[in-house]
Amino acid sequence: MEQEIIRSSTPVEDEINRKRIELASLENQLAEAELALVTFENQLRHFEEFYNAKVGIYLVELDELNARLAEAHAILSPTDEFLHQQARAAREQAQKSFNESSKEPENFEEDQPKVFQPSEDIKKIYRDLAKKVHPDLAKDEEDRERRNRFMQEVNKAYSEQDIERLKELLSDWLDFGVDDFSDRLELELKRINKLILNLKQKIREITQRRLILERSELGKFKTAYEEAQMSGVDIFSQIILDIQAKINHKLILIQKILDLINQQIQL
Repeated sequence: MEQEIIRSSTPVEDEINRKRIELASLENQLAEAELALVTFENQLRHFEEFYNAKVGIYLVELDELNARLAEAHAILSPTDEFLHQQARAAREQAQKSFNESSKEPENFEEDQPKVFQPSEDIKKIYRDLAKKVHPDLAKDEEDRERRNRFMQEVNKAYSEQDIERLKELLSDWLDFGVDDFSDRLELELKRINKLILNLKQKIREITQRRLILERSELGKFKTAYEEAQMSGVDIFSQIILDIQAKINHKLILIQKILDLINQQIQL
């Protein structure tokens, strides 16, 4: 009776199997980190739109009064070049504020920022796509560019919470296919090790990008707003009251300078 010969795996094959397990874990971590970053970016964008819609009109008025005040100072001292420079800078800022406010949607009546909260199905498809498509899994520069373009479409569909588009993109990618690792064991091990290093670095970069956003002025304000809301405090109402107080103060100052200008004219 012939005995079946069982081939033992080589040390290189054993190492490849271990590395593949590590790589799969890193791919999951990368997908989660990417998902968290893109989700927070969209939440921050919605919050900024809400802030600009609620407070922007008052800031535009304040910048306009700052410009008028600076221009009044310049008229009062026609030979002072520094005051004229300040007046020009203030007018530029007022115009910039006005232009930016014009981009905001009209009749914004929401009392809370839009909640960016994709369904679990959308998140699952995004994770699958991120694990399969991420540019750091590319085998060369041409493949990286292709993956970059594809991920842009994925991120756009995710930001719009378009699950049908995400399904379509996942199907397209699976149909297109991705090259397998080389059959040569040594080359395969080298390639897996390189991917592991790339993914670890990318996870660190994505995590850092999210931390930077969270620690930005807008990110900290968003957190403060949410904490205040939980305590029943309306931060925006207080901000608007503060701006209105500044507006009233500027109006008084402008009137005083205009009175001085009129007095000079009458002399």
